[in-house]
Amino acid sequence: MWNGFYTLSSIKDIDTLKQFFKDALEISTHARVDIKTHSSFRRERSDIKPIDYIENTLSLKDHNVCIDRIVYNGDYNPMQEEGEIGSSTMSLRDLAKYLFIYVGIEDLNKLVAKYNLKQL
Repeated sequence: MWNGFYTLSSIKDIDTLKQFFKDALEISTHARVDIKTHSSFRRERSDIKPIDYIENTLSLKDHNVCIDRIVYNGDYNPMQEEGEIGSSTMSLRDLAKYLFIYVGIEDLNKLVAKYNLKQL
């Protein structure tokens, strides 16, 4: 049974990965960057702009995800019909950064088709 995650393994180079995230940001309903120091137990909102994260931080080695939240959450809520495109730099030594981009489910499906993403 599918858990809502798509694999990004078809994206092999950083330029394509950045374009995928830029395309998602362009059609997003909302987006944000959180940060967490390794000495803290919680994430905090950051003033880092999502486009700056994409341009300056995003890496093929990061934890990059594309998720259908309706499937992942296991229930249908018409107020939360969205997909999530995210990235995190949990491997950074002193500071972890988290990018969250939310898109409507129809737009998520267009991104999945455009980048030939497969269900994980």
